[in-house]
Amino acid sequence: MSRARTIANFGVVSSSATELNLLDDQTDIASQAELDAKAPLASPTFTGTPEALIMKLTPTATASAPTGAQAVKGALYYDSDKNSLMQHNGTEWAAVYTPPPPGSGGTETAYTGYKVHTFLTSGTFTVTSAVNIDVLVVAGGGGGTGSGNRWGGGGGAGGVVVCSNKAVTAQQYTVTIGAGGTGNTTTPSNGNGGDSTFADIVTKGGGGSGEYQDEDASSGGSGGGAPGKSPHAGASTQSSAGNSGGGTGYGNEGGGLFSGYGSDGAGSGGGAGSKGYCAQFDGPNYENEYLPSPGGIGIQNLFRTGSNQYYGGGGASGGTGNTSTPTESGGLGGGGATAVNGTANTGGGGGGGGTTTGGSGIVIIRYPYNFN
Repeated sequence: MSRARTIANFGVVSSSATELNLLDDQTDIASQAELDAKAPLASPTFTGTPEALIMKLTPTATASAPTGAQAVKGALYYDSDKNSLMQHNGTEWAAVYTPPPPGSGGTETAYTGYKVHTFLTSGTFTVTSAVNIDVLVVAGGGGGTGSGNRWGGGGGAGGVVVCSNKAVTAQQYTVTIGAGGTGNTTTPSNGNGGDSTFADIVTKGGGGSGEYQDEDASSGGSGGGAPGKSPHAGASTQSSAGNSGGGTGYGNEGGGLFSGYGSDGAGSGGGAGSKGYCAQFDGPNYENEYLPSPGGIGIQNLFRTGSNQYYGGGGASGGTGNTSTPTESGGLGGGGATAVNGTANTGGGGGGGGTTTGGSGIVIIRYPYNFN
């Protein structure tokens, strides 16, 4: 041979001198006698270190995967959507190797095409490689006030932010889940829910209602409802004090008036999808100031399961009659009915007509991922 090499076992070779093109692009000449001395094997064995790419597969989208005569057992292609080498098993394409998901933390689940991280309590979202995520951040709801189904407004829902295709990089992100606020009659009232945060997103806790006749409701992500007998409703602060982080923020005012004498009737808490109501001025029980009003409706989102769920409903109000009054429902999205707490991990406001607590917040993160 012209250079010192280990000769591979090639099986049948018909010519008297055969060129062996080795991995470093050098060529050796082996005689037929040298090749014949080796027992034939099914495939060649090379020694040395590769100095050039042996094979490169063109990245191909899942929808354009090889079909027909190219989709046979043992065939390969690289799937750019799944970021995985695919091999045909004679029936279908299957991943040879799937990279691990780029994130961890919270309660981890999955549905078709997505990995999901749900944070019901504060924690850490760890990113190991850059990825674009969809994220829902909901703050804690405000508390309701009153007693005996009367004499108090509903708590406002926690502010909500929905952000799609948000870029995150390899690092740890702190996730803060706001607690629900408990209604009280201090001066000033301070029954607001806690803020929820993720990266640069800040959602504001819902506003608590105030003391019947004496204390205004508080402003918050969504405002608390007026407690009745002259105090005012709370405004939404999500757009002014929160941060949407490139997404869209949601919050609305509580039911009632914001200046002057206020309202004799009690108002419900604002929701992420609509304002609260006060039967004295608006809502389904309009023109009967003694009746309670339903909470403002929340908004729907499908990030957690792939099916829409409501978040950020306002708490219903209490009535203002001198006798026991009917109850009303909380806003869709965890808002408490009259004298009922908001639902945990929805950001729903607590219902008026009792000292109630709003629902805690939630953060949901998802990104495209195929388990193959």
